[in-house]
Amino acid sequence: MSLVSTENRGPVRVITYANAPFGTITAAGSAEMFSAIADAGEDPLVRVIVVTGGVSGIFIRHYDVGELSDAADAVQSAAPRSPSPPNPRPPGFHALTDMISAVEKPVIAAING
Repeated sequence: MSLVSTENRGPVRVITYANAPFGTITAAGSAEMFSAIADAGEDPLVRVIVVTGGVSGIFIRHYDVGELSDAADAVQSAAPRSPSPPNPRPPGFHALTDMISAVEKPVIAAING
């Protein structure tokens, strides 16, 4: 199930994030948002990007605390390993915020909550 949907309204790309019921952002949601922002930034027909929430009364609350706790537990319980090349992984939340600030189009947060 996708957490992100997009809609073109003329030159405006509306990107909606909906993670019901609480509207928290997750690793999967961050990766989907990253792709949606990158695609909008590269589309010459898009002049403005609007980000909004798809859960009634909620924009995007905060990062999913349960997911952060699970990640911390996994790191803490993992056996030490020798250094190895990094595994390719989808862009995370920090890459998403960097993408939003770097895109060469206006990005508007349509806060609804």
